[in-house]
Amino acid sequence: RYAGALYLIFLGYRTWQDARQPGNNNEGNTAATTPRISAMFWRAFSLGISNPKDILFFVAFLPQFIDPQGSMTTQLLVMAASWCVLDLTSKLFYGCSAKVMAPALRNARNLQRFNRFSAGLFVSAGTAVLFKSV
Repeated sequence: RYAGALYLIFLGYRTWQDARQPGNNNEGNTAATTPRISAMFWRAFSLGISNPKDILFFVAFLPQFIDPQGSMTTQLLVMAASWCVLDLTSKLFYGCSAKVMAPALRNARNLQRFNRFSAGLFVSAGTAVLFKSV
């Protein structure tokens, strides 16, 4: 718990430091640095499929919802399909939100404000975890 709290506070500090850096406004250079969609998909897929949190979630949490008298294959397919739909929906929401926010964040001042806001959230979350009574 303490390590996680200190890590969040550290992330907040680093994000605040990034906000202090002069803006790197790459408006004219975005096409040269944008990777292909297929490359982004396979990178995200390999990251997600190897994520130990997801694997632990499926192994530790989901078995309690499986009926031993029912068809194991059908139940697992329904759970996997449900998980895929929910995961895809949340990732599409994040992606669409990022696309909407990207033009505003290309402005150095707006990016600095966003980084400072994010830093504040990291430090607040870390501090809350650090001082939370168990």
